[in-house]
Amino acid sequence: MKYLGNKGQGAMEYLMTYGWAILVVMIVGVVLWQLGVFNAGQGSPVATGFVRLQPMMPSVAYYGGDKFNATFTNNAGTTIRLMTISLNETVAGGNCTVTVPTSSVIAGGVFSISATGCPSVDTGASYNLKTVITYNSSLAGITTSHTETGYIRGTAE
Repeated sequence: MKYLGNKGQGAMEYLMTYGWAILVVMIVGVVLWQLGVFNAGQGSPVATGFVRLQPMMPSVAYYGGDKFNATFTNNAGTTIRLMTISLNETVAGGNCTVTVPTSSVIAGGVFSISATGCPSVDTGASYNLKTVITYNSSLAGITTSHTETGYIRGTAE
């Protein structure tokens, strides 16, 4: 029986080096896919970056004329009071005028926003809205201000 010597070790090092490289490339690819990088905004709306206030995606609609509607869920764990909401369309460039709901939103509750005066985007064209929501929450008698920032991408209807 012949002894392989260092050949077996060399082969194992080769497999381990390229195995780790392939694994890293796969992980990066999956992360980018989950972040929506490969979705250029076509098809159903996609939301990224939202943590406590999350859009209910079936309710999201950007009407190419200049209107946007969406319903959000309050997952902050406490009742909140909405202060300001800004929508900035990053593809066409420009801000929307948002109607901010005036009532408090209980934990787990929903609220809807509507915006007009948004940059005109042709029907079927991609949009990308940077959404910034500022709200106050009270817990144990202490009121704190929070900001939720995220992006909503999709195709104008």
